[in-house]
Amino acid sequence: MEIVGVLPAFSPAMHICMKVGKTIDGPVKSTLSDGTAGNVEPGSMTLPLCQKVVDKTILTSEEEIGDAMRLMNKKFGVTIEGAAGCALAG
Repeated sequence: MEIVGVLPAFSPAMHICMKVGKTIDGPVKSTLSDGTAGNVEPGSMTLPLCQKVVDKTILTSEEEIGDAMRLMNKKFGVTIEGAAGCALAG
């Protein structure tokens, strides 16, 4: 099994941290995926845990996130929040 972390391109902090192997601040723009937005707190357990279990990370665009949210609503009548749309877009 491969575990893929999916993050918004407008707030790619964890994606960047995973690439460099340490906690650093990245760019943070407003995103539909506000549940995944922001930087990683130094000293938090989030990065070491992700390094242990996540095989790779990918970035999704705002358009892809919005399309995924609309798809769930149109096809299933379910309204999802942006972080779920981000995962689905991935």
